[in-house]
Amino acid sequence: MDLLRLHVNIIGGGIGGLCLAQGLRKAGIAVAVYEQGPRRADPHWLQGYQIHINPSGSRALRDCLSSTLWETLVALSCVPNAGFQVLTEQMQQIAFVEPEMMDGTSHVNVR
Repeated sequence: MDLLRLHVNIIGGGIGGLCLAQGLRKAGIAVAVYEQGPRRADPHWLQGYQIHINPSGSRALRDCLSSTLWETLVALSCVPNAGFQVLTEQMQQIAFVEPEMMDGTSHVNVR
């Protein structure tokens, strides 16, 4: 089979689908990624969430992306906070849990 004529459809534009698409493109294979659009009736479907990628995942993603895309990803990334943040889809913080609350070293006084 001629790999240059192969065309792959990927269903799902999450981190795995997009990483796969970049790897296939790098190998010279034509790719289309399909992602379900926002469900307007579902108020829980919000775009713009942050994700955490562990070092192994980061290395795999770097290997699949072009240097330009990788540099863009790094430039647009934020430094993770030790606490727990809740952000709106516009990336505005609406809640924050201190790191001490997360690791159990702080006590909460309830009145």
